Amino acid sequence: MNFKVGDKVTHKKHKHWGTGEIKRLSKSGLSAFVVWAEQFPFLNNCQLENLESVEG
Repeated sequence: MNFKVGDKVTHKKHKHWGTGEIKRLSKSGLSAFVVWAEQFPFLNNCQLENLESVEG
């Protein structure tokens, strides 16, 4: 999956985080900084393999 800044995603292992938005991709292209804002806003560095794209 090719992610880009602004994409809406969910985390495969932490569905309770809700929908997040990619704010920055790592230089290696293996992780992304995501803001999760469903319950409370927080920034998390996630491996791209753990993210799923949200359509819409």
